[in-house]
Amino acid sequence: MKLLVNIGTDYHLNHLPHFLKHYTELGVERFLCGLHGSHLEEARQFLAGYPVEIMACFGAVSFVEVSRPHWKDHFNGFRRQHVQPDEWCLYADADELHEYPPGFLANLDPKINVVQGRWVERLATKDGSLRPCWPTGNIGHQYPYGTREIFCGWRNKIMATRGDLEVSLGYHDIIGGADTPAYHDQWLNVHHFRWDDRAQAKYQDRLWTRDYNLSGGRVHKLRGIFYVDPPFPAQGAGNPLSTPDTGPSIR
Repeated sequence: MKLLVNIGTDYHLNHLPHFLKHYTELGVERFLCGLHGSHLEEARQFLAGYPVEIMACFGAVSFVEVSRPHWKDHFNGFRRQHVQPDEWCLYADADELHEYPPGFLANLDPKINVVQGRWVERLATKDGSLRPCWPTGNIGHQYPYGTREIFCGWRNKIMATRGDLEVSLGYHDIIGGADTPAYHDQWLNVHHFRWDDRAQAKYQDRLWTRDYNLSGGRVHKLRGIFYVDPPFPAQGAGNPLSTPDTGPSIR
């Protein structure tokens, strides 16, 4: 099982330890990475010791400069080069953690080749205060609240594919490929840890989110806040490729 990720070191550096640990525990055997931003060496230190292959290092440039002209044009090609046709490939940003029941992928109908999820936006406090993400400790404990009623972006995500399927920039849709998509009929959770103290600078840097109001150090217009119970991520998350002891638990 492989994972494709384009790592922005200006805003996601402290997410990396959580990201790498989580997906390694899920059974990812190799991370296929793009890398950009002003903290490349610090990111390489976090990546050291993990099965990482840098597909492209774009240098000290912003997400906007990298995403559409470069990553968009090449990441589906990286998958074709490095992922076997019958192998699962996961797609995630560095602030996104997939939630799979143990054994989920191993027990899917062999005809299924696409797994989809929807964001659970994680928050540090009930009022949406933008708190730092620390590289140590459990990130779920740092951001114990969630909401499914997002106000920024598309909530649907392509989590995993196998076979020749092309995925859109942002991993929201299947847009082509030689195979016909066959979707699993349940939506899983993608926990999104973007609302930290870097969020305001991050989203003001992008045209499509520049007008969102993150003033006052918090997320406004929040609804449907809940405490994430049981906590996620949990220690020792089950491997979705192994045989499960219990069935899926979808909230």
